[in-house]
Amino acid sequence: KELLQEHEKQNAGPIALTDINSTSACLYHAMNCQSRGWRVVMGVDFRKSADQKFIAIAKNNKGFENINLYLSNILHKTIKLKDEAPALPHTYIIYPLKNKPNRKLRANEYVGVSHTELFRFQKTINAAPNGEFQQDKYVALNPVTFRNKRDFNAHRLLRAIDKNVLLSMLDTKEQGEQSHTFYSKNDLQELYAGYEYLLENAQQLLKR
Repeated sequence: KELLQEHEKQNAGPIALTDINSTSACLYHAMNCQSRGWRVVMGVDFRKSADQKFIAIAKNNKGFENINLYLSNILHKTIKLKDEAPALPHTYIIYPLKNKPNRKLRANEYVGVSHTELFRFQKTINAAPNGEFQQDKYVALNPVTFRNKRDFNAHRLLRAIDKNVLLSMLDTKEQGEQSHTFYSKNDLQELYAGYEYLLENAQQLLKR
């Protein structure tokens, strides 16, 4: 709720809620968005343990139903979560840069780029054959998981307890990133300097 209030101060528009392997918070999120006159954007961050595979965002109610059916089958172990998303009608799929499929992206698929990955992203651009880099298929991906450093530290402690290891022995792959916090529009413009089109592509995706 605090993050939504901070977001509202900046008149920043829609914000997507994509809980990890869950949709339990979506109703509360939807009511908060509607009370502010925002469009409701929801989905799921699909992960195997801490490894992010892809994010599915619903275009509409039917898309949200399809995401929930897919999630239910995974949670009930009817199917296994794979590295690539299945065909989920009425949804958008965003792959993290590190898990970008080694194939042509479908019409509803995109690749998300964090501001901490811009060097790796530039290498991706440089490695693409002439004329094959699709700029419109890449979007800024800025997950907001922690309000502040205190939240991040609490998260690390809980992950260490979950893994039954000392905090000093907690693998970085088993925890979130401290950079996954809220940034103002001005902050994001600075962080993505030279790659502003990633922010524009993300905004266009949310508008759709």
